[in-house]
Amino acid sequence: MTITTILKPVVLPLFAIALAALGHAGPATAQYQFETAFGGFGSAVGQFDDPRGVAVENGGQIVIAESGNDRIQLCNDQGACTAFGIFGMEPGQFDRPRGVAVGNNNRLYIADRGNDRIQDCSPVGVCTAFGSSGPSVGEFDSPRGVAVAADGRVVVSDTDNDRIQICSATGACAAFGSFGAGLGQFNSPAGVAVNSDGQILVADRGNDRIQVCTEQGNCSAFGSTGSSLGQFDSPTGVAVDSQDRIVIVDRINDRVQICSDAGACTAFGSTGSGDGQFDRPWGVAVDADDRIIVADLGNNRIQIFARAEPPPPEFHINAGLNDAWFDPATAGQGLFITVFPEIGRIFVAWFTYELERPDDSVTAILGEPGHRWLTAFGPYDGNVAELAIEVTSGGVFDAPEPPVEQVNDGTLLLQFSGCNSATVVYDMPSLGLFGEIPIQRIALDNVAYCESLAGE
Repeated sequence: MTITTILKPVVLPLFAIALAALGHAGPATAQYQFETAFGGFGSAVGQFDDPRGVAVENGGQIVIAESGNDRIQLCNDQGACTAFGIFGMEPGQFDRPRGVAVGNNNRLYIADRGNDRIQDCSPVGVCTAFGSSGPSVGEFDSPRGVAVAADGRVVVSDTDNDRIQICSATGACAAFGSFGAGLGQFNSPAGVAVNSDGQILVADRGNDRIQVCTEQGNCSAFGSTGSSLGQFDSPTGVAVDSQDRIVIVDRINDRVQICSDAGACTAFGSTGSGDGQFDRPWGVAVDADDRIIVADLGNNRIQIFARAEPPPPEFHINAGLNDAWFDPATAGQGLFITVFPEIGRIFVAWFTYELERPDDSVTAILGEPGHRWLTAFGPYDGNVAELAIEVTSGGVFDAPEPPVEQVNDGTLLLQFSGCNSATVVYDMPSLGLFGEIPIQRIALDNVAYCESLAGE
């Protein structure tokens, strides 16, 4: 039996074009607004020349590594500051300091870039140091980022050695990484941070991505070169907030992105010198109130951003989401979503077809060879599902040949912000396809049912 249809199935090239053309729209994470700024160009206390690294000490003061003036400033959020340090090679002296972090004992750890060392200082500038110039473990070449793990070890981006070093407070170090673009390889890494699971987050600046690594160097990554959400142009600073969201300074794009570790991002900022604008920002920190503090390098100032509004009530995935969904801006494709609450799993079938009717000479057979069908299946938690994608090829309806083949290819992150709003983030490495799309229901019949289950 042969079934014909007025819609011709799409073969791979058209499918690839349809996916590549999709726009980006980040999920509903935290939104931020400008709160205050302080500083200006100069060498007086409270002024800055090339501010780079920022951190927050346990009393709430903002610690700034000021590269142009070779010093460290500690400031309140109104810009009242104290300072220590001058140019030099002795303890408490600096040569273009870059990264700064605060330890559990309120010690300040500073990446003293030009001196190829890490300095361990009190808040009044009494310092010791470890490290020297070189490629061996425990030596550094232009270190630019520093963070402190929960156990007190110091994590350093050894930038020109293209690696990460993890050191004791006395300088006994282990290292991972090398130059390259593979996972666990780096190209001029800059900022580093450590999340609540002990994973090391690296702003892999030359590769325009963020790597999430274990201390053994097993890494995953997200990001690529560009200006869309989830893309970067020379990311430098990285920090984590209280919910382990990743806060990234997207330097050449003059903005800050807030991302999940799967690369679903929102952003704020633009180019300029006004409130909330940036000129080649470098470092970032998050304080106890989840305010984002940015070293606005080109404007020689510090900017502080607060949450614009309280987070919305948590939404829970439920069977009321079972429906057909689509992106209104992208005709010709959609998703069938089925939630299985009894096993905590979601199944997604992603379909696509041509928009033009074929001419009379074309016989369209459902499932013709070469047609690509996407399905995804996996667990969900709260409002997020992380699913494994399968690409299906071959098969003709009601015929044994060619055989159907299914290949695992990448991941699909499904994040719901409500009963009629979700974001799909997909990554299919073998097809070279990745991106984000917003989706909504085709019909609203099940919205009320979903809302009745949403808080359970």
